[in-house]
Amino acid sequence: MIISASEAEKRNIKPFVIIKSYAVSGVDPQIMGVAPVNASRNSLIKAS
Repeated sequence: MIISASEAEKRNIKPFVIIKSYAVSGVDPQIMGVAPVNASRNSLIKAS
């Protein structure tokens, strides 16, 4: 379940995780499976 911080507070729910950043990435279909590596790297850069 993903809810806003204000909704969690209203319902007295303590979050397990706080999403600080996200990213998407696309790569050539010939090297499928690599996109999550690029997206993870980009997300970490955005979060810092």
